[in-house]
Amino acid sequence: MTGYYKKWLQHTAFSVRLEFQGLHHDYEGFRILLAESEGRKRFFSLRFPYPLKYQFSLERNSLSLLDDADLQGWSLFTVGNSDFLRCFHEESKGIHRDEKIEHYLVCTDDVFVDVLCAQNVEVRILPDG
Repeated sequence: MTGYYKKWLQHTAFSVRLEFQGLHHDYEGFRILLAESEGRKRFFSLRFPYPLKYQFSLERNSLSLLDDADLQGWSLFTVGNSDFLRCFHEESKGIHRDEKIEHYLVCTDDVFVDVLCAQNVEVRILPDG
């Protein structure tokens, strides 16, 4: 994947790299569940109300991303100059070109999840228990 990565939600409750806990796509939207890898080990939900496209990759199948120094030590990014977004526009014959679509990347030690979404992402700290 070419492009550049910008840390997303850097000045929020997230203080450490996150661990992947699950992925759900149902009537509530597309959700990625994460947990802090150290410290309080709080759980978080990222809800994408209407994702246009997403892909899930196991870390062992994304070896080129593992070498990218920009991805070290953080889990949430937006991607600029995105090949994933460019391919989406080609596949959809440009019907979404007028929308402001953001490419989000969630990378943990286990998985990479790319999401294209034009709506605001809802971030929630989940209650304990």
